Amino acid sequence: GIPAYRLPREILAAEFDGLKNMGIELMPNTAVGKDITLNELRSDYDYIFLGTGVHESAKLNLEGEDESNRIMSGLGMLKKVALGEGVDLGKRVAIIGGGNTAIDAARTAVRLGSKVTVIYRRSETEMPAHPGEIEEAREEGVEFRFLAAPEKIEINNDGNIEKLVCCEMELGTPDESGRRRPVKIEDDIFEVETDSILTAIGEISAFDYLKGIVNTENRVVEVNEGMQVNTVDDGRAKIFAGGDIIDLPHTVVHAVAAGKKAAIVMDCDRKGADFSEVFKKIATGDGQALSFSRYMGWTPVNPVRQNNTKVVDSEKIVYDYFMKAPPVDKKVVNADARKGSFDAYCKTFDEDQAQREAARCMHCGRCTECDNCLIFCPDVSVLVSGEGQFGYAIDYDYCKGCGICFTECPRNAITMIDEETPIDNP
Repeated sequence: GIPAYRLPREILAAEFDGLKNMGIELMPNTAVGKDITLNELRSDYDYIFLGTGVHESAKLNLEGEDESNRIMSGLGMLKKVALGEGVDLGKRVAIIGGGNTAIDAARTAVRLGSKVTVIYRRSETEMPAHPGEIEEAREEGVEFRFLAAPEKIEINNDGNIEKLVCCEMELGTPDESGRRRPVKIEDDIFEVETDSILTAIGEISAFDYLKGIVNTENRVVEVNEGMQVNTVDDGRAKIFAGGDIIDLPHTVVHAVAAGKKAAIVMDCDRKGADFSEVFKKIATGDGQALSFSRYMGWTPVNPVRQNNTKVVDSEKIVYDYFMKAPPVDKKVVNADARKGSFDAYCKTFDEDQAQREAARCMHCGRCTECDNCLIFCPDVSVLVSGEGQFGYAIDYDYCKGCGICFTECPRNAITMIDEETPIDNP
């Protein structure tokens, strides 16, 4: 249901073509649990990865909610639009919710010609949707009504929405998420005239196809460090899961990371390797990110840079050595033009812009052979590596550990360790 203006369909098609070109078989229009069971798949395959996401919308549980086809979920509307099905929302649309689905639905409704109002029970500060998306929606004419919540939907005899009755809210004490709870202000009621209502107050997973195989009591699929689901070892396929159906933030980044991690664990299992030990060797930074290229053993362009796994905090960069360079302005289509089209409105850089933007990279934590350590070392203990080698070597017979090279390294590519600590790579 991701709108085409955010994910152009030609790019999505190219991604699927890439998968097919790798020899991956796609089975569209096949519902697990309906057209084929999970147990049947477990008998035919060695490993299964569950990435079904969350597709069912939470209900408002309001009077009148089920009495009109003018009331639908934001996800349902987005799906219809993505499939090219006709959607008649009318002139006015009210959207209930404050997440990214609500904003996607609002901006899509604008492109379908409707006047849109988003109603959210907290303030804009607490709104979970991406701030940039909120601002762009506002530019496109979406109106926002904060600290408000629906109370009742009145439907006329024709099944159309007569009016949406809402109540004013105020923020109370923080809840378990840290956000202040919205509290109803008694007798402070207002009405919203609308032709359609789209609900986007949260999504839940449909777990019917997992019944009897995977425990979903907590409304999520629980996995271990290797993304594997705890199932009975009956000799059939091992099950892995990732994306929105597991207990992690619902972001594309986390979904991609889960898929990568599961693929590595499957391969380790196939080879009889301990995935936890493999993770230690290919981890980057604090260990949450894994290097797939290191796992595959691909030859790096620069071995020194490739083997550097640390992540550098911004305060450790010596900015005095860098010239200020403003970011390249994004090519964004103006609001009046973009709200009449589902075309991508944020254009890609041309070659010159891409090179200028790439040149702003500081290469944090990566040596670029700037020679600062070589120049500043008072003991001439920093040596240029031999021909065909990258970087520098330290002559520990002369280095007294003054730390000048460490201090003057623009990118924090040098690490200081205690003298008692064994040096693995002298």
